[in-house]
Amino acid sequence: MTVPVYLDYQQQEFTAGLDAAATAAEAAGTPVSALLFTNPTNPQGLLFSREQLGSMMQWCLKKKVHFISDEVYANSIFDESAMFLSAAHVAATDAPNMEAGELADELVHIIYGFSKDFCASGLRVGCLHTKSKALQKTLGNLSYFCSVGCPLQWSLAKLLDDQQWLTHYLDENKRRLRAGYALLTGALDAAGIPYVPASAGMFLWVDLSAALTGSSNDSKGSGDIGNSNGSSSSALSWSDESSFWDYLVTKHRVVLTPGFTFHAAVPGWFRMCWAWLHPDSLPVAVERIVAATKGWQQQKQQTAAK
Repeated sequence: MTVPVYLDYQQQEFTAGLDAAATAAEAAGTPVSALLFTNPTNPQGLLFSREQLGSMMQWCLKKKVHFISDEVYANSIFDESAMFLSAAHVAATDAPNMEAGELADELVHIIYGFSKDFCASGLRVGCLHTKSKALQKTLGNLSYFCSVGCPLQWSLAKLLDDQQWLTHYLDENKRRLRAGYALLTGALDAAGIPYVPASAGMFLWVDLSAALTGSSNDSKGSGDIGNSNGSSSSALSWSDESSFWDYLVTKHRVVLTPGFTFHAAVPGWFRMCWAWLHPDSLPVAVERIVAATKGWQQQKQQTAAK
């Protein structure tokens, strides 16, 4: 069973938040066996610092809980001032000095795949980096029935061996991501729609709560990962979020992912998946979203008046 954890991204120490979440989960009959997170994050596109990764790793080691870092967006960092740090580095350099650090080999695991950075979702190829002999043996038995075909393995190995092509591809991908992100956020800024500024990935976490309630919201983004500090969110229900999503799709032909599917703490947040669109389409999408918020409010007012 998956239990969402809401952490304050502005903080470097996550112990208190993880303790509270674990206590609540155990009280509900779900003892914690693993901490799974994405770095860079999805849907916010944020990067965890060395201190934050160390805080989560130390917590897992002390609790004897598996630490699983999904780094599937690690090569899609378009913010030139941002720096990605793999949990593998923290495990190698910092874990030996942590309490219960001797458990790192058995409890720290990193996963990666070709689906995001290499636009290859349909290939279904991923990998696990772990020093756990027990886990290696278990997955070795399972992978016999779902292994990657030899021709595909050979093709991807050749791709990774071509350093000249690989460097060019990753640099060009980041350049295009950066250009698309600038167009999208510029349009959102002009429309007065707040969002969590991203550094990586292909998503943007957008706060439409104020737009849907007709109130003002001057904040850009939120300190809480998956949460919102905006006061306008309290005026919305999950039913409202679902209703607007349906209206946006059917009337304005824009597909966003509602926050409910990401276990968002409050309604009104949506994920925009923008990287696959032509950049010129992004400002148009924002125009449609603005029109949809106004149309949905009018529709809701008319319904309430009947």
